[in-house]
Amino acid sequence: MSTPAAAPEDVQRLREALWAAGFNAERVAEAMRAEGAGFTPNPAHVPALLRLLPPTGALSTLIQLFLANVAVPVDAAASALAPLPLARAEAIGLLTVAGGEATAKVRLAPAEDLVLACDLTPDIARVAPDVVVGVSASSWSLVHLTVRRPVATAVDIGAGSGIQALLAARHATRVTATDINPRALAFARFSAALNNVAPIEFLEGDLTAPVAGRHFDLVVSNPPFVVSPDHDYLYRDSGHAADGVSRQVVQDAGALLSEGGYAHVLVSWVHGAGADWSQPLRDWVGGLGCDAWLLHFGSQDALDYATAWNQPLQGDPERHAAAVGRWIDYFARENIEAIGYGAVILRRRSGVTWTRAQSLGRPPDRAANDQVRDLFAAMDYLASQTGPDRLLDERFAFDQPHRLHQVLRLREGAFHVDEAMLHLESGLALRAAVDAYSAHLLTCMDGRKTLEEAVADSARVLAPDADRAELRRRTVDLVERMVELGILRPSTMPGRG
Repeated sequence: MSTPAAAPEDVQRLREALWAAGFNAERVAEAMRAEGAGFTPNPAHVPALLRLLPPTGALSTLIQLFLANVAVPVDAAASALAPLPLARAEAIGLLTVAGGEATAKVRLAPAEDLVLACDLTPDIARVAPDVVVGVSASSWSLVHLTVRRPVATAVDIGAGSGIQALLAARHATRVTATDINPRALAFARFSAALNNVAPIEFLEGDLTAPVAGRHFDLVVSNPPFVVSPDHDYLYRDSGHAADGVSRQVVQDAGALLSEGGYAHVLVSWVHGAGADWSQPLRDWVGGLGCDAWLLHFGSQDALDYATAWNQPLQGDPERHAAAVGRWIDYFARENIEAIGYGAVILRRRSGVTWTRAQSLGRPPDRAANDQVRDLFAAMDYLASQTGPDRLLDERFAFDQPHRLHQVLRLREGAFHVDEAMLHLESGLALRAAVDAYSAHLLTCMDGRKTLEEAVADSARVLAPDADRAELRRRTVDLVERMVELGILRPSTMPGRG
């Protein structure tokens, strides 16, 4: 497999060619009729894709060459890559020329306003252990969760093809990236140069070992978190037993943080079927000296997990069956019933820290960076409120776009509200169940009334005979939950930033 290595003038010419052709996420998505930013066409769909692309033009040629992985005529390749000469493109490992056609040796894929280099779309049944994969769904989950603010230092642990490090370089003065795979660092270094990103410190080594003893304002990590008996692929298999690699990275990330710094780590973990999914993660973060927000995207049982991660082998039924069987046997030996997938977000802070767990039901599919920061501020605010009358003198207002879903059921000849759910429409897909009293109370949260006044208004309408002390307690619990979710914002909570 090829790993690109180029002189600065060659990289500059390639950059000029890609930018001039409009080889960016928006234009490529439009040309490929793609949603999202993965741009990894199924090989079976490539013939249809080629019919959709314009028959000529630099953008079409670059998509065919570096995304669809099909050969293009030499003349078309030379035109699309100008001012980078085709001979130089071949010399630096981007492509090969034979029989009048050019064939890519690496993949170039848009990601936001970047272009990332990696190995060609891998066939997991035949690739080498040090294959470098591109921007995956898990990569985007981490991108969406990472708090973006100006910081002095940042580190990307297990950088892979480098997207987290490149994005961190936009708001960090100094960025370090580590990976055990030297080919991954070579690709990330090439991508940094291609996108004209300020110098990044690339260190070879296992996970946090290259930066042990240092401190950072931002830690990001998408480690090889798969719970697996195999040691086949560096990007996937850590060699640690069960969920040991996720636990190690979370705990090491906490130790790497400067005061006030944030760490964002994608994780998989083992938990009992039907048991509290958050308990293993709570055990990991206990004693770290960090606030911790534990996010649960979902869980799978052993069979579903083994089948999903070995799906690429389905073209070879015998090998696929053997792999699934091997994984299931391993899970049985280790008493692994269910495997969760999610993220741990840490913030180092002196004093008494808090831990919060939230199940999302799916990975984040849109930017939630500001929301994550604001939710940490909300938890700080709530921790500062004490006493039986806490929050009653505060004024609250809705902080995020939202919608209310109601389910009506016919009973005794009339429709009645069976359930109601308040959903956030931006950032993380957080939601909260509400009843008639709660829904009416929330309509009073306009930033002008105190909570005590809102309770009185709602009680007059919906609960005139209710015990006022019990109603206050119930309301405070409700509002605390709404503040935790970012649905309500107190007027005295410190501003964003």
